[in-house]
Amino acid sequence: MSYAILRTAKLTSFGNIGGSAFHNFRERKTFNSDNERTPDNVTTGAQSSKEVLEAVKTRLETVPTVRKNAVFVVEYFIGASPEWFQTAIVAQREAYFDTAEEWLKTRHGAENVIAFTRQYDETSPHVCAYVVPIDAKGKLNASYFLDGRIKLSEMQTDFADKVGKQFDLQRGIEGSIARHTTVKEYYSRLQEPVKQVEIEAEDLKSKITKKKIFSRYKETPEAIASRINEAVREAYQPAIAAAKQYQLEKAYNEARERQLRNLRERATYARELPLESVLERLGCVRNAKDRNNWRTPVGRLSVDGAKFYAHEQAKGGGGAIDLVMMLEQTDYKGAVGILTNDFGKDTAISEVVSNLKKQSVVENVPYVVPEKCPENWQVVCQYLTKVRCISENLIDKLHEMGRLYADKHRNAVFVLGKGEGVELRGTGDKPFHGVRGTKFPFYLQERGEKKVAFVESSIDALSLHDLGFKGRIVSTAGNSTEYARKLAEMHKEQGFTVVAAFDNDKAGEKMATNLQACERLRSKGKDWNDDLRTHRSTSQEREVMKPHL
Repeated sequence: MSYAILRTAKLTSFGNIGGSAFHNFRERKTFNSDNERTPDNVTTGAQSSKEVLEAVKTRLETVPTVRKNAVFVVEYFIGASPEWFQTAIVAQREAYFDTAEEWLKTRHGAENVIAFTRQYDETSPHVCAYVVPIDAKGKLNASYFLDGRIKLSEMQTDFADKVGKQFDLQRGIEGSIARHTTVKEYYSRLQEPVKQVEIEAEDLKSKITKKKIFSRYKETPEAIASRINEAVREAYQPAIAAAKQYQLEKAYNEARERQLRNLRERATYARELPLESVLERLGCVRNAKDRNNWRTPVGRLSVDGAKFYAHEQAKGGGGAIDLVMMLEQTDYKGAVGILTNDFGKDTAISEVVSNLKKQSVVENVPYVVPEKCPENWQVVCQYLTKVRCISENLIDKLHEMGRLYADKHRNAVFVLGKGEGVELRGTGDKPFHGVRGTKFPFYLQERGEKKVAFVESSIDALSLHDLGFKGRIVSTAGNSTEYARKLAEMHKEQGFTVVAAFDNDKAGEKMATNLQACERLRSKGKDWNDDLRTHRSTSQEREVMKPHL
């Protein structure tokens, strides 16, 4: 009895997809395939790993949301029992694959079947197909097709009924507790060593009844034993070939592991390269007035030590490898390759890293605060008063004092200390927030009681002021908890009551504990600006309702 075979695998990253496609299109050495028969393979759809990746990305662009842990592609393996292929003529085999392809397109939609490859260069003919699992509602939803034992069982039944039966291929036993082999396991079985099998003609002869032999075959026991031995050797030929294949695959895996070790060694050095040196090699331009900012292919990019942030992408990372992956639109291996080609290979790169680090220390220059851009002040003022609901009087006062202004990127710039550093707050749809230069605290001087409230940002300081706090307000944005604690101790020595007014969340509670404050003041919302906006909204509603009361 011959069976229709259907297996699936979930590919959750472009690296997984590319690795599978490299094997499928024989773009890397494939030991379990016959190079002479590879030209017989036939593919409909994408014709290379590059085309597969491009087609997958194109389909994913039509999906409203792609989760980080989403299944990008379902890899299908379609085959049949080896004995069926041995007896089936070419027309039957092609008709089986044609029907399977139509079944797949009906199940997922033709536009989602990226590639359908018929492979004839391995031990048994089979199909490898790549499908983007977009459901009828246009969502990326592999669970709709595959999750759960019931769905998988229904899929097997549907495939057997609509494809297998036409070619006398049976479905596996329904409800069996046997676990299906995965696509990966199918290939790995070719690598398993095969036990040596020896068959002695004398043992076979002793088990054969002479009377039956002479009456049925008209042959001598020796001739029958010889014929059976030949049949057994022929039957075990695939197993012997698989044993040889195992040795080849083992050698390939060992070579691949050596390459991976080499890659990891290079990555260790490459990851430590100073980001400024990497940006220069990639042709990016440093801002002469703000040396932490660079003009790059992905827009404005800020560097802070080993970390970077691409403002237009609203995405950041750490280390030279992540930086190259973003700028060059490549994968991990590609990024390491670019860095080692530019800075030297293997252990030589460590010397480059050491020299560049020394140069970085020598070339360290003081931070230059962003220039004022008066034409952008109206945008910043509107953001602070209309979106953040901070009073115009307070904003105007700080602006007149030179403690708050707009830069060319329409950031609200809060001046720290005497201008040695700034706290930046973006005003766009995805507001940027960060501290640059020397991280002094931002103060609002006391009024009334001799209290000092510690908050997490300048926006919170202004919001708490507008909510009526009587005392000094200090923003510790960008500073360590140890620095904030020492600052609090200094205020205690000066006779201030220290109030921990950090955000109303776990991080705020932890900061309050480390501060060792005299009082804990919590906002009703997440932070003080949430409370201020709620307060302004409620006040406006009351003003509107007054004529009706």
